[in-house]
Amino acid sequence: MLDGEDTASVPAPSGSPGSFAELLDARRVAPQFQPVLDLSSGQVTGLEALARGPQDSPFASPAALFAAAARAGRVAELDWVCRVAAFRAVLDAALPSSLSLFVNVDADSLSAPCPPDLLGALARAESQLRVFVEVNDRALAAEPASLLTAVDRAREHGWGVAVDDVGASRGCLALLDVIQPDVVKLDLRILAGSAPEHAALVVGHVQRHVERTGACLLAEGLETEDDVRFARALGARFGQGHHVGRPAPLAGRYPHPAAVLPVLGRRSVDVPSATLSEQLDPAVAPVRMTRTQLSRLLQLAVHRAGAASGRPLVLAGLGRAEEVAASDLQLLAGLDGEALLLVMFGAGVTERPAHGVRGVRLRSIDPLARERFVVTLTEDSCAALVARPVEDSRGEFDVVSTQDEMTVQRLARWLVRRMPATGQRNTALLPPEPAAAAGEPADTAQPGWLRTLRRRGR
Repeated sequence: MLDGEDTASVPAPSGSPGSFAELLDARRVAPQFQPVLDLSSGQVTGLEALARGPQDSPFASPAALFAAAARAGRVAELDWVCRVAAFRAVLDAALPSSLSLFVNVDADSLSAPCPPDLLGALARAESQLRVFVEVNDRALAAEPASLLTAVDRAREHGWGVAVDDVGASRGCLALLDVIQPDVVKLDLRILAGSAPEHAALVVGHVQRHVERTGACLLAEGLETEDDVRFARALGARFGQGHHVGRPAPLAGRYPHPAAVLPVLGRRSVDVPSATLSEQLDPAVAPVRMTRTQLSRLLQLAVHRAGAASGRPLVLAGLGRAEEVAASDLQLLAGLDGEALLLVMFGAGVTERPAHGVRGVRLRSIDPLARERFVVTLTEDSCAALVARPVEDSRGEFDVVSTQDEMTVQRLARWLVRRMPATGQRNTALLPPEPAAAAGEPADTAQPGWLRTLRRRGR
């Protein structure tokens, strides 16, 4: 719930060494709330919760608060405490049920469970509040699988998802296609400080995404009336910033907003499957090619991602570890620093197969281990190349390539969901289970390879 301040250079505050631990143990945080306005009517339609420490402590600012948590190794716990403190404040204030609450989720807390003493308040919030969970591209880069799990959980409870800090990083644009947010938050302050070419690209991508998906555009950083007019010209219906409302404790009363921020929910169904090939359009005929031809195509796909503007998301499966050429690994490693997320799947793959490349090991029985693929998402393009070996052939493959946006996004989400959380073994999670047919036991509805894995407890 840190609202944009840099904690890296914040000095340790004066005071007793145990003061931060005492503060956190006692759950003494005091969130403030910045209003989100309907730019047409000027009504408050939502509130963003911002983390603050007690005013009488050296941890009053969010930067000092989270810097102390980082030094103590308790960032995830603090993030949960701040988020639940905001839930409690809104619940106790009995605000209108149509008023939306925005809460930020720190990347460090995505894979951390909610502390037991906060579970009761969390359950109340999930059943009573209208919440938008804010995420950003840093969370996708740090905890991709945990981020999608958090998004799925939010949507299970009817909550919305917002992508924050759009414009701050080129990676956020690829994140939009993976998360499919209900709200896109475009920061006008960051755009104003960017090169015109970058600003034009960001605005164009966001406008296309909003128009295509029905997501809501919310402008951040409104500091003047000119900013408000500019935001409306861009298509933003909602906005926040010091000109329209500063962070403060909850007001005594909020009227029911006439316009409610829409929660669109999940707009595409990710069908359970064992492989990428099963998710492709069966009407598209594969092309048969040799191993050498396939290798050239895979290399071209990686080169294309590296040549794109922005920070691409690259998910690759190049075969078994002993079959992967050193040149292919070097090619992937060459995207380090440019890619938002760079992952290699494969049987026998180590946690770091190359510099900057995250490895996800596939079990030998996993059907995905037989496929070779490159799935890429950038701010202005998407592509997937999927190959399956031909049975009883001399090293030939059936290959399908696609640039269909919905298909590539679905493949990317499916692969990210199979990644383990940071800190766990680098072994791919089991794919989603196929739905059982009516009246058929769930276990027999599963493919044989999945039943085998579950019997082995793997």
